[in-house]
Amino acid sequence: MRRKYLLFIVPVIIFLVSACREKSYTVTIGDLFDEISDLTRLASMPEIHYRTVQYS
Repeated sequence: MRRKYLLFIVPVIIFLVSACREKSYTVTIGDLFDEISDLTRLASMPEIHYRTVQYS
C-alpha cells in the first residue's frame, strides 16, 4: 500500500519541481525574421540567447 502511494507521489513531485523552473521564451518565425532584418544586430557580435534542445 505504501509503495502505491510512493509511485503516485514521486512523479507528482518531479512534475512540480520541473514546473517551477524559469519560464523559457518561445522563438517564432516572426522573431527570426526580425533578427535577420535588424542591421544593427547583424553588425555586432552575437550574445547567446538560445538554448538548443533535442528530443528523440
